[in-house]
Amino acid sequence: MKTKISKLVLSAFITALLPVSALTYAFDFTSEIQTGEFKDYQILTEHFQIEFDYIIYVQPDADGDGIADVVEDIAEYAEYSWDLEVDELGFDQPIPDSATYPYIPIILDDEYEYLGEGTTGLTSVLTDLTPYFAIDPWLSDDLMKVTVAHEFMHCIQFNYDPYFLESYQDLNFAEATAVWTEEYVYPDINDYADYLYDFFTYPDYSIFAGVIPSGTLFEYALSIWPIFLTEYYENDEMMVEIWEDFFEMDYVGARNVFNVYTAVDNWIEEQGDELSEVYREFAIWNLTHDQSYEEGDLYPDVHMMREWFAASVVDQMPLPGMRPALYGTNYINFKTPDGYDDFKFTITKGSDIEMGVTFVPMDDEGEFDLDAIEKESSEIGDTYGEFIFEEASDWEKIYVLVSPIDSDAASGARTFDVGHAYYYSAEFGDFEEEEEVASSDVEVEVEEEEKEGDEVGEDVDATYESSDLTLSVSYYDDESITVSWNRLTGYDIDCYVVYMGEEILEYDSENVVDRAWTTVYTADELESDSIYYFMVEAYDEYDGLLATSEEIAGYTTAFSFGDLNSSDEEYDAVMELWALGIIEGYDDGNFYPDQTVNRAELLKILIEGQGITPDEDEYQGCFDDVEDDWYAKYVCYAEEQGWVQGYGDGNFYPAQTVNKVEALKMLLVVYGYEVDEDEDVRGGMPYTDTWPTAWYAGYVDLAFELGILTEEEGSEFEPEGDRDRGDICMELWGILSQ
Repeated sequence: MKTKISKLVLSAFITALLPVSALTYAFDFTSEIQTGEFKDYQILTEHFQIEFDYIIYVQPDADGDGIADVVEDIAEYAEYSWDLEVDELGFDQPIPDSATYPYIPIILDDEYEYLGEGTTGLTSVLTDLTPYFAIDPWLSDDLMKVTVAHEFMHCIQFNYDPYFLESYQDLNFAEATAVWTEEYVYPDINDYADYLYDFFTYPDYSIFAGVIPSGTLFEYALSIWPIFLTEYYENDEMMVEIWEDFFEMDYVGARNVFNVYTAVDNWIEEQGDELSEVYREFAIWNLTHDQSYEEGDLYPDVHMMREWFAASVVDQMPLPGMRPALYGTNYINFKTPDGYDDFKFTITKGSDIEMGVTFVPMDDEGEFDLDAIEKESSEIGDTYGEFIFEEASDWEKIYVLVSPIDSDAASGARTFDVGHAYYYSAEFGDFEEEEEVASSDVEVEVEEEEKEGDEVGEDVDATYESSDLTLSVSYYDDESITVSWNRLTGYDIDCYVVYMGEEILEYDSENVVDRAWTTVYTADELESDSIYYFMVEAYDEYDGLLATSEEIAGYTTAFSFGDLNSSDEEYDAVMELWALGIIEGYDDGNFYPDQTVNRAELLKILIEGQGITPDEDEYQGCFDDVEDDWYAKYVCYAEEQGWVQGYGDGNFYPAQTVNKVEALKMLLVVYGYEVDEDEDVRGGMPYTDTWPTAWYAGYVDLAFELGILTEEEGSEFEPEGDRDRGDICMELWGILSQ
């Protein structure tokens, strides 16, 4: 289980957490217990001043030496961390020349005066710039060890420069290397692997990211990057050299977002390598983790942006929010069909970015062939690349890794937080070996989108300004494209004008949107499989043109989920509901129609199906187990309408899977159908295992009469069986189509 972290930066607070193992280590106290400086008592070791209150003083003392076991344990873990991080690795000892005395204070915060809720430790500096850290004394033994190792690493960082946190990149790398240090100090614990899910789920985010995915511990999961580097180069001391280069660096620019990048790049160049190629190896290792990392069997599988089972795929683009940032990666896999020798992959992209395209084949036993990996690249200046992976039929699957690895775009502070759009096509067939096509005859411009998420910390102000008016593609199919833009605040907007054309910066239509509150426009009756270009301008009646967006490109192609075929019985219902914005798929491009639905998910689908999105501030806390979670607004709105009731214990149990008859009842009630549960159904039931006297009889009978059920008359209905996503969509679409 992950411990909750309070992410706080105040010129220099860094929180931490992490578990570890047991270890016997000899050390000596250099003083008796005496009056404390920060707490009631203190005791000294060779390097640390441990502060604690009376409640710690009276804790169990197994050896009877008058010092509580918890104090002895923390002293042991701190001195052991010093020996490995300072004496063995070679970091400078964290005692500044200005220090009043040569000790690092460790404050056992039994009353949480220093620590926030759910925080196990934090680090800061005293007025003389001596680093100190506070720690929760009630932690388990393993969690105590790892927290001490983590916070002591922050003490080392603050000793080099107490004000080094100039950017979120600095903070994220500080946390990533502190987690890496824990694994170095306590290699048998491996709890760092629990964090890796938050990186392997978002591999499209940059390893130098400032913005992190919302609600994640991505900065801790970034520990996989220093873990890779030290394993790849078989050199733990490299982290010391990188950090020392970082601290010797002058201001590099854009809030110092380039300092971490520059320090890492410098070290790799000194080894005679290029960062772009080392990063591509990192992306491969993350895919092949079981075969690459020392402890890769502990790691989660990297997120697949899309899985394809067709012999050809034409002009696909990553969904917004999944486009890779500089030094981020999209993973796509293709099932190799029978009867084809080769695999061709083409990419269309912006000319200001270099895209690495890496082919990684897998055999029929699920093993990656690391000797058959091929690396290609579509260079800066090119807008099109075509690559052939020969003899693809020798393998079960071909994985394609698409990684922006160089850019000449001046994005400033956003350099590592912008997702780069591109189109890709893939085809299995028999192709002659061809050289890469450097660029297309028609220049293609594709959009960038800033990555969304949390910026860790406080009081770090951005020094850049993004475009006032930002345009993006929000929906497309084979004959229409819908674009949307942000609503400008602080302006008196009278209208927007949307321009569209089939050539870059050449527009043959102008469409006036004269409702200032409308920020969406749909172009329809378009040619299928075609690129169109859009730009929007905002106007004021008196001041004229106020803002102009950058041009973006959209493509007309029919969207479908990767695990749905047009022949599937639920296909039409799912796609109609998706087009209406009622249901969504998953980030991997699939819909998972066979996945069961819980009570909260079903209410969201049914309520959104009525075009209602309840106010999350108004609807919350209606049941003991429904507070302010994402589903609270749906559950509480339904409760207010009288559509649902809780259980006798005051709970709603939102995560409980709904069965077929419960789902039917909720569907019919929400859409205004009245059924008397106490009245027997006359004339018998349409299914052999449903009974006229059952509470659900009226709902099943009505649904059958409405024609929204897929089960054939005279068959079994299985009323207690689970209702899956595909069935719910067919029933809801049946209701909406009445």
